[in-house]
Amino acid sequence: PKERLEGFKQGHFILTLPVDLAPGRYVVESVAADQLGNRFGARRASLFIPAPHAGPAISGLTLLRHLEPPLAEPDRRDPLQVPDGRVVPALSPAVLLAKGTLLSVFFKLYPDAANPAPPRLVIDLLNAGKLISRSTPDLPKADEKGEIPYLANLPVGALAPGQYEFRTTLLQGDSAAQQTLPVSLQQ
Repeated sequence: PKERLEGFKQGHFILTLPVDLAPGRYVVESVAADQLGNRFGARRASLFIPAPHAGPAISGLTLLRHLEPPLAEPDRRDPLQVPDGRVVPALSPAVLLAKGTLLSVFFKLYPDAANPAPPRLVIDLLNAGKLISRSTPDLPKADEKGEIPYLANLPVGALAPGQYEFRTTLLQGDSAAQQTLPVSLQQ
């Protein structure tokens, strides 16, 4: 888009493409080339897509870079598209500390439709295994696909720099699912 042309010229852009994959192991290979600067970079990463299972589930956790305004015609296949806009993921697990800094993490919850118990979310922030904060926010109803997109915002501006762990737990009756994300808070 024209309004992003200047950022693109400066080399500041993120490209995300939705892909539907069957469960299994994959290798993602990416290459970037700067023709003017005569620089190239390549990266290879492993990716595992687990098979669906019974019970509640949580998607992978994505550190938020920023939230773009909603599109007039959103791509329904895009898992980063939410009612409030489009999630742009951060490329680094580091958050710069300042007064008022929020740790913003996006994920989707998948309650078990066969379980009549209401789903409950617990969000923890840990440092060296020690619980720093815990919240139990109210959850909205699942959408037509049975998903609950969720954007968590934790105030971290007053915390000391260091390595932290953002942990989510989805409880539903006697079942639970959990995901964690390591985060570096830096000055």
